[in-house]
Amino acid sequence: MNDRRSFEEFVGLGVMNSTPDATTVAFLRERLRKAGVIEELFEMFDAYLRSQGLQARGGRIIDATLVPFPKQRNTREENKEIKAGRPPEAGTKTQMACSKMI
Repeated sequence: MNDRRSFEEFVGLGVMNSTPDATTVAFLRERLRKAGVIEELFEMFDAYLRSQGLQARGGRIIDATLVPFPKQRNTREENKEIKAGRPPEAGTKTQMACSKMI
């Protein structure tokens, strides 16, 4: 959290607030793991993000972002067609959505 001001703001800390050091955070994480609740906490956090229309993307800290994600409305068959490189049939919701993006 001390790495960037935006991180501090995200978790609700101000300039005058103290933040826990890495040892404290590691200790808490280990206690949560031993209690068997860390996975449940992350699942709850993920569910909350999704309820807000957000999705956590991980990997590297430089590209970890919360982004809105579109509601999927295509059928599985339509997705197969799109992935196969075949354009959606004219007049379908998928075709109309694709033409709006262009």
